[in-house]
Amino acid sequence: MNEVAPALAFDIGEKGLRLITKMKLYVGADLEIAFPSTMDHVECFGCVIWTRSVNSDSEMEVGISLDSWHGVTQGADSWKRFRGLHPRNDRRSTSR
Repeated sequence: MNEVAPALAFDIGEKGLRLITKMKLYVGADLEIAFPSTMDHVECFGCVIWTRSVNSDSEMEVGISLDSWHGVTQGADSWKRFRGLHPRNDRRSTSR
């Protein structure tokens, strides 16, 4: 089951970030994190590596180790330019 919850992201880096959220997350949980307000629709994928309560039991601070970043770098409709195109064959796999 996929759940969606708002969160604030801090200390964003290539390999990790810190979230503050009201959603209960556990160490080892896999996450997909979206930044919907960014122009290039950035998302990242990672795993929870630490958690702790913040101010009350309803908010959690969560450390995320990131595996990968993804995004559409030329706008939301840039995929339409590539519709119907196919990747070229890999010439390295053929014998010469």
